[in-house]
Amino acid sequence: TTIGDLPIIQYGICVSATSSQPTDRIEIRNTPIISTTQAFSVNASAVGSTLYYRAFAETLAGTVYGNTMSVAIKPGNTGELNQDMLFGAMSYTMDLNTGNKLTALGLTINTGIPGVTLTKTNYLYSEDNSVLSFGITDSKLKWRYAVGTRLHGYPVANDNMVYFSTNSSLVAVDLITGGRKWEYKSSAFIGQPVVRDNRVYFGSVGKGVTCLDGTTGNLIREFPKVCNRNIPTIENGILYYVTKSGIVAYNTNSGQMVWEYSDDLYFYNFDVGKRPIYSEGKLICAGYYSNLSKAKLMAINAADGKLVWEQPTFTLVSMENMSVDGNTLAYTIRTEDNQSKLVVMDIN
Repeated sequence: TTIGDLPIIQYGICVSATSSQPTDRIEIRNTPIISTTQAFSVNASAVGSTLYYRAFAETLAGTVYGNTMSVAIKPGNTGELNQDMLFGAMSYTMDLNTGNKLTALGLTINTGIPGVTLTKTNYLYSEDNSVLSFGITDSKLKWRYAVGTRLHGYPVANDNMVYFSTNSSLVAVDLITGGRKWEYKSSAFIGQPVVRDNRVYFGSVGKGVTCLDGTTGNLIREFPKVCNRNIPTIENGILYYVTKSGIVAYNTNSGQMVWEYSDDLYFYNFDVGKRPIYSEGKLICAGYYSNLSKAKLMAINAADGKLVWEQPTFTLVSMENMSVDGNTLAYTIRTEDNQSKLVVMDIN
């Protein structure tokens, strides 16, 4: 299962014949965790009672536990103890003003790909080769759509449909049933899709941005400036996306270029997963030198493509890890001691 970023010190099984939340460690390992079934031997003399057990993992931040399971102990009883999971991925909501954690949604699957999509009725997740839908009210699996190949990015949805990309196709399925509606095949690897006004936009390796009709999957338009697998942003009828040399803006209806912002040094080799964030008439972007020696945040005027402000950063900032609410920007960074931190700043 997903183990997060913190190093694992040791892991194993806790058992108890008296407590339903066992903490007594009976088998401890410090070998690397692998995503497969692991066998542990339990020798407990608790005949006639119930044996409670759960997996544990000790990290630098403390100890985490899996779900508690139980089995009735009888004379000569041997067999297999099943543990649903060691510990799973977590999806959090946080207060931007204080940094306090508001909610934590535990997942019993290995998402493999970051990103959770919330609709009125479903949570949508991605595994390496499947899309899964869980009910909001009961957290039960509603459907699973297996694609047989690796997914790129996470699923997106409108009121009726879910869209996701594989190596060379974009697939649309019904939000409620998970049944396939259509599939658009491409000659190039496809990036993360974005849906807006019943249109689906995505970049492809060596190509610009493709726009499809969300209902039928028919091609509406292709925007020529090479995007690779960067992620488009659409606001007020304008399409924005990152190129190898900067940012470009197109009118979504006419297909005409509105403006282009160029900065070859800081946008060098941006080819996958990068997305400008729109807020209050500005596009917030991050860039870095090709040798990673310099990095900065910047704001571009969404109307004319002019630079509004720029600010050097002490570490690399990934665009895929940025979020904006009004004039508040939140993003994650990796520190020198390999820790992840959430940074919140005013971008007014």
